[in-house]
Amino acid sequence: MYERFTDRARRAIKTAEAKARAFNYDSLRTEHILLGILSYDCVACNALKTLGCEREFLKGVVERRLVRGLTPTVPIPCLPIEPSTERVLLHSFGKARQWGNYCVSTEHILLGLLMEKEGVGPLVLYNVGVTLENAEAAVCAISPRNDVPSLLPERIQEPLDQLVLQLGIEPHEYERALTEAMRIIKHSSVKA
Repeated sequence: MYERFTDRARRAIKTAEAKARAFNYDSLRTEHILLGILSYDCVACNALKTLGCEREFLKGVVERRLVRGLTPTVPIPCLPIEPSTERVLLHSFGKARQWGNYCVSTEHILLGLLMEKEGVGPLVLYNVGVTLENAEAAVCAISPRNDVPSLLPERIQEPLDQLVLQLGIEPHEYERALTEAMRIIKHSSVKA
C-alpha cells in the first residue's frame, strides 16, 4: 500500500504504527499518523513551525490525548486502519496527484489530516490554529514544487502512473523523465 510514499513518509507511517502499538491500540488512527510525521524533520514539520507550532509541543498535546489501552495488541504484521485514517491517506494521494507529485510526502499527509473532519489528529491541528488553507500556503512557501497543479490531465496522468508502477521506475527517475518528456513535447509543438 505504501509503495507510492517517499521514504520519509513511509518511516512516518511505520512510526505511527509503532506509536499505536506502544499505547496498546488495535488500529491505526489519525493521532498516530500525526505523531508519525512529527517524529521526523520534514517539510510537514517545517510548515507547522512556520505556523508557530513546534514539533515537541504538538507531540505532547497528542500524547496527552492518547489513552493507553488495557492490554497489549495482538502482534499482527500490519494494524488495521480506522476509516478516518483511511480517508486521510486517500486525501494525501489526492493532494499529491493535484500537485503533480508521483509520491506522497509528509506534507501531503499533513494536508490529508487537515482535509479530514474526524479524529484526534485533525482536531489537535485545528485547536492550535492550523487550517488546510494556512498549512497549504506554508507548504508551498517551503516547497515551491507543490504550488502548481498537475500539468497532465487526469485521463493521461492515471495511465502514466500505472505504466510507471509496471516498469518499476523510481520516483526521482519518474520526475526527471516526466520533465524531459514535457520539454520534448513543448519543443516539438513549437517546431510544428
